[in-house]
Amino acid sequence: MNLPADLLPGDVLLYEDGSPLANLTDAATHLSGAAHAEIVAINIGGHVTCVSAHLDSGVGFNQFHAAGLKFVLRQKGIFDAEGALAVFRAKYNGLPYGYNDIAANLNVALAGPGMDCSHTVAQFSEDAGCPLFRPEFPKQTISPRDLLTSVALTLAWAAPV
Repeated sequence: MNLPADLLPGDVLLYEDGSPLANLTDAATHLSGAAHAEIVAINIGGHVTCVSAHLDSGVGFNQFHAAGLKFVLRQKGIFDAEGALAVFRAKYNGLPYGYNDIAANLNVALAGPGMDCSHTVAQFSEDAGCPLFRPEFPKQTISPRDLLTSVALTLAWAAPV
């Protein structure tokens, strides 16, 4: 795979080097080696814009970066990027980072707004017509490892070991 040129809207990017909090949560709960998730929203001539959630900036858009990229997972369904972008801009862009989602991964109840990276990826995919999990699977508890094991995604690329 030629990165970033071959990335498609809907590709899920899993990174090994997330925030310290994400790395700690992954180590404490999943041991998958993937600590951060993003999803490709737009790829115009290799200029890739992703959607995710970050501790410092919350839920929003960011440019593709290859540092720490561990896996690229491809959607099996037909991904409606324009539909997902419209919903994202109207409902989710600018939300705070979801510490409540991180707490849910540790089985701690914490009320609050926002979404973490995996929840953001799952919601964006669902809004594009490609749900990654069954409806009863709570998005607040989705981790990067869960994305790696979703039957709605297939492995398109893995970093050399």
